[in-house]
Amino acid sequence: GFVLDDAGRLLTAYHVVKDRQRILATLPTGEEFVATVVGSSEEFDVALLRIDAPQRVLFPLRLGDSTRLQVGQKVLAIGNGYGLHNSLSVGVISALGRTLRGEAAELQASFIQTDAAINPGNSGGPLLNSDGEVVGINDAMNPNAQSIGFAIPIHLVRSVLPDLVRMGHIYRPDLGFSGTMVRGVGGERTMGFKVQDVLDDSPAARSGLRAGRGGPGAGQVNEPGDIIVAINGERISNPGDIGRAIVASGPGRELLLRVLRGSQTLIIRLTLPEMQHPAEN
Repeated sequence: GFVLDDAGRLLTAYHVVKDRQRILATLPTGEEFVATVVGSSEEFDVALLRIDAPQRVLFPLRLGDSTRLQVGQKVLAIGNGYGLHNSLSVGVISALGRTLRGEAAELQASFIQTDAAINPGNSGGPLLNSDGEVVGINDAMNPNAQSIGFAIPIHLVRSVLPDLVRMGHIYRPDLGFSGTMVRGVGGERTMGFKVQDVLDDSPAARSGLRAGRGGPGAGQVNEPGDIIVAINGERISNPGDIGRAIVASGPGRELLLRVLRGSQTLIIRLTLPEMQHPAEN
């Protein structure tokens, strides 16, 4: 993990602190402090901690802009690989927008791939650019490969930080619809999310979002279902785009869904519900 601010808040990976009864944070000075969990998100694999430490031993890192990263750019990874504390490795960004099997929809097509050495013990540490700014949180490595590691882009972490501070968890409401990604919608080579089911009296149902009905049989009413092709003006290419749009908008806000319904193109306003449960942390 790493120090986020002078208030003693730390960022790390959720799987590093998951189910831990007691967390100790050891600073470069060698001093140890008991850390409490302020908020966490298993979906984004990020945890926000806090320690009661004097400012003189806190050295916060600046957060950079991971949306501007380019393949070939130099990066540095810091962590405790194999228990070797404060190890530094150097490499480049090998690829952007990677998807890892088993990860939540919100992280699909978003991982930074790097050849900077990331080993067990590096998880939760910072991935830095040449200016010393955090551009990612080291998250995973492939034990069967060499020089292939992955980090969560810091701009996604930034998007959930307000929720973690305010509620202790991210805003992830049930909007009441499900479906699957399809390709070649609207006569184009465009991706879209085909709505296959809409729950009664859900936010999706109240917005007018429609699932397909009927079939080729006699007497069947055949109504085309909606295909969502853009949210808030941004085209979607995977289910993670929907989850990230929800997090970026927040409770009570509207999502503007551009949908194809047969030969029609519609704009549907879907109001995001308020949080129903208080934070658990």
